[in-house]
Amino acid sequence: MTDFLRLKHWEVLATHEQVHGHRVDARFADTPAACLKCGADGALYRHGVIRQAVNDTTHAGKPVVIDWQRQRYKCRSCGGTFLQPAPDIDDRHLMTRRLVEHIEQSVLRRTHVAVAEEVGVSEGTSRNVFRAYAERMEARHVFQAPAILGIDALHIRGRARGVLTNIGDKLILDFLEDRTRDLVYRSLQRLEHRERVKVVAMDMHRPYLTVTRLVFPTAIAVVDKFHIQRLASQSLDALRKLVGKRVSRRRGAFIKRNRHVLLARPVHLRDEQKLLLAEWLAEIPELRTAYDLKEQFYDIWEENTEAGARNALHAWRAAVPPQLARIFKPLLTASTNWEPEILNFFATQGVTNAFTEAMNRNLRDVDRAGRGYSFEALRIKALFSHGVVKYRRPARLGLQRRDLAAKQLPAHLMPFDLPAALGIPLSTFVTALKQRL
Repeated sequence: MTDFLRLKHWEVLATHEQVHGHRVDARFADTPAACLKCGADGALYRHGVIRQAVNDTTHAGKPVVIDWQRQRYKCRSCGGTFLQPAPDIDDRHLMTRRLVEHIEQSVLRRTHVAVAEEVGVSEGTSRNVFRAYAERMEARHVFQAPAILGIDALHIRGRARGVLTNIGDKLILDFLEDRTRDLVYRSLQRLEHRERVKVVAMDMHRPYLTVTRLVFPTAIAVVDKFHIQRLASQSLDALRKLVGKRVSRRRGAFIKRNRHVLLARPVHLRDEQKLLLAEWLAEIPELRTAYDLKEQFYDIWEENTEAGARNALHAWRAAVPPQLARIFKPLLTASTNWEPEILNFFATQGVTNAFTEAMNRNLRDVDRAGRGYSFEALRIKALFSHGVVKYRRPARLGLQRRDLAAKQLPAHLMPFDLPAALGIPLSTFVTALKQRL
């Protein structure tokens, strides 16, 4: 009989080629020398045979099923029984280990349905195999909590996905299917040395703040300035849309095409854009008021102290006229409800989540890619499959890390330097996502 299986110590008894694949009658020739339960030597005797159907990798493009005549053994010493072990078989999934590895790697590039059809198993089996693989990868990669943690969202396939980042080292810690409180909490609990976290930068998603207070009770929560400032621009743009409906269609379309003139800071405008802006603001007084409010809100972050920023914020809210209160309501509400966390920006010398915002921009083309992927497979590939995890060596005693010292954090916010896995570089993360999609 030919060596159809190409597996050591396996004896092929017969092969049957069928329309949808191959069935192979086989047995494993190697026998255990000692009892697997008590370890007694020479106390085993055969105790019957059972037949098990074991899936294997494809042969000539067709699925293979091994009908294994598996020996049962009984021990004279302890009376225990067990099935014949075989190093080539994964008993958890009842398939060969090489098929398990094939499914694990194939699902990183294709859907569960396609992989299951190729190897002749159910979609559920494919998912179970990959889930076990994901659990092993999770257990193998436990990252150290950073001094400055970022909790934000990435928008992939039309949904906000939670993301944890090491802001100081610009690394990815975790990529979550959703951003619910429980999911974020479980991910944060996996971090080692959580007492190291001194600052947590986040967007204005209330579950983030709730979880932060539970996991890092002594950390300072900071609302990322880009999220709160964005509300000022969105309020101005909402008024721009109302103005566009009042003027002629041609005029409204022109303003819409050039809305970046309104939304950009004046320092970033060219001379001809400044002239256009001056024309609009002189022509529409209501737009002038809203534009000035937007600029005044951005100017709050030019303050040097927390007290100065607080006074400027209170003055700004008082300056919003009643006729624009509805337009600026989202910003008025957020700046009131999140005032302590907004002002913590100044207490931490300007910690922001700019790294995550840059990551969002890098992934715009990823979001436009193909559909139908498994998010679990996407996450594992992006985080772990490239084998690129950044580690930090311990610094010499008494020396602070230069990159964190350069941020001029207060002394009580400086972390100790410990050797540990830090996270995944952004370039690796983005590349993995693009390849997966």
